[in-house]
Amino acid sequence: MADALENAIRDTGRVPNLVISGHVHNNQRIEKAISPNGPTPFIVSGNGGYHNLHKIHSNPGDVAPDTKAQLQYGVDDAWGFVTLTIDETTIKGTTVEIDKSGNVKTTHDSFSYSAKPITLAKPKDVPSL
Repeated sequence: MADALENAIRDTGRVPNLVISGHVHNNQRIEKAISPNGPTPFIVSGNGGYHNLHKIHSNPGDVAPDTKAQLQYGVDDAWGFVTLTIDETTIKGTTVEIDKSGNVKTTHDSFSYSAKPITLAKPKDVPSL
């Protein structure tokens, strides 16, 4: 997936405002510096109900030594979903999480990022993802 994204950025000079994936059975929000305009968020929204949630092996604030991506938020002990609100200028999101007893957790993730176009002056210099 990283190769496809890097190639798309190099070919177009555009950086995605948000990358969303699933399948990994937990919830994560990771930020990676791709452009000087601010970090690009990567959302893993995979805790929608599968009984066997996958353990996250990092803590919020941890930086991956190879990619320099930083885990901002992660949940591997509750089911839930992400709600996004997007307009011309902003992408806002919040999570809802339900613990194994069926109670809505009081802690959750809320975030806001720019929805304005992000372009690179030198798209061939995109960092490795």
